[in-house]
Amino acid sequence: VQSAGANRGRNIKGKPVKAEHFVNEEQEVIPKKPEIKKLEIKVYNLDTDDVIRNATVVLEEIDFKGMTDKNGVCAIPANRLKNGNVVVSHEDFFGMIEEYGENGFPVKDGGEKSFTLIPKPKRGGDVEIRFVPGNRKSCFKFRVLTEEESPSYSANNVTWGSKVTGKEIVTLKNLMTKKGITSRIVGEIDNLEEFLHPESTIIVSSHKNVEPIEIHAPYYINIKNKIYLDLGFFSNPSQNSQFIEVNTYTEKMPQLNSYLKEYQIFLNYLHHSKGSLKNLLGYNDHGKKTEDFDMVASGTKIANHLEKYGIELTNLPYFISSAIMEEGDYSLRELERKFMKLRPPFNFVDNG
Repeated sequence: VQSAGANRGRNIKGKPVKAEHFVNEEQEVIPKKPEIKKLEIKVYNLDTDDVIRNATVVLEEIDFKGMTDKNGVCAIPANRLKNGNVVVSHEDFFGMIEEYGENGFPVKDGGEKSFTLIPKPKRGGDVEIRFVPGNRKSCFKFRVLTEEESPSYSANNVTWGSKVTGKEIVTLKNLMTKKGITSRIVGEIDNLEEFLHPESTIIVSSHKNVEPIEIHAPYYINIKNKIYLDLGFFSNPSQNSQFIEVNTYTEKMPQLNSYLKEYQIFLNYLHHSKGSLKNLLGYNDHGKKTEDFDMVASGTKIANHLEKYGIELTNLPYFISSAIMEEGDYSLRELERKFMKLRPPFNFVDNG
């Protein structure tokens, strides 16, 4: 006669019983250990698509701090995660923060989440400008306009480089030590459809700041030939280090100083007049509310409102075209994004 222990682990047909069905001598069920789910944070270099090792990953919700391994991965126990932020940083890159949980990416079942970090310029005075195509196809090239006749900043200060197809990177060396209108950044578009891919991105970065430039559709020009995107320029960067965004499509290559006198007048009006941008551009009087809580107004009504205050601008459409909607009106939200981040003084040219 076999003992009870001899058949332990087998059912009446002699087949093995799963581990969770084992019992001890007192018939107490041995609890099954809960499965530990992992959230894998994987970190990449935007310029090269290589993984980044030794990036710091922080989740305050569970008091977690870790680093990525040689494969660019940091594994985090996901069982206790509910709602919070993942913060990823590295001394050679601009950090990122992203929300998870109810209002962010899902973490309940673990899985993998990728972060792509933007490299910082290697020298403190450098500025880098990047284009990252959504489809990884070549469609856009930077042109850097400099003052050749009296070169306070010449083409010798500009370097180019990209290791990944379609990506464009231009470095303006020691730009933050210069004075005057040092350089104007123009994009030459070879394939507009690829350029307008929703994941295409333009980024301007110095050693301390990084700024995306909004890519918008060119509803306002008849596209027949090659077109250019007048992105913007740097003015007296040693004293005012910001990038002055223009962000306008044109069929003609702009010059270094194109439209700067009027742009200077317009920006000084916006930043030295009392009232909100909504009031200064006449949206309170002529604007229409939209379903997404924006306001729109026609270019004619904006121009007429400015003329009441003595601001007559021949090239106003050039300055506000990044806010144009498909119907032809201009978005207040986009104009606020573009102009309210800029800081005076605006001394691009001599008004005399």
